[in-house]
Amino acid sequence: MNLCVINTPALEFFTVIDSSNNLVNLLDSTSITVYLINPAGFNVSTTIPVTITQVSNGHYVAWFIPNMIGTWMLTLIQPVYFPWGKSADIQVYGSDFDTISADLDKIMGLVHQNMYIDEPTYDSDGNLVGARVRIYSDSASVGTLANIIATYQITSNGIGPGKFSYWQQVEI
Repeated sequence: MNLCVINTPALEFFTVIDSSNNLVNLLDSTSITVYLINPAGFNVSTTIPVTITQVSNGHYVAWFIPNMIGTWMLTLIQPVYFPWGKSADIQVYGSDFDTISADLDKIMGLVHQNMYIDEPTYDSDGNLVGARVRIYSDSASVGTLANIIATYQITSNGIGPGKFSYWQQVEI
């Protein structure tokens, strides 16, 4: 299964060989029938173009730009070399794994792993009305300027001793 991100090219590489196991060079891509099934189960071959090009002798790539998150199925049929078809599943995600990893680091910090709160401010009733929160990638860095994943500003408004009407935490 190949992985990609929505609205970016989804690539499927394949090799074409003849009955003598020789690589087939310069295969006419118009001789290939394409079926592209989106995650909703519809054949979208006529509305989402699939481009097939040779990348080297006998090796090709089929690619398209998915517009929906989920598992797509690409099937290519060529009557001489692969009449049974070549099929692949392509999993399309809403964001790349680097973004997901960074988001997970923030979530771990916000559930109180490797965090540090400083620069507190208080109102006349002694309520905390502001502070800075930093989350860190490792416990050895907590409270330092090293390995900070994200910094947040906490604000609230005190409405009497031990009370507030809102609390917000915003990434800065």
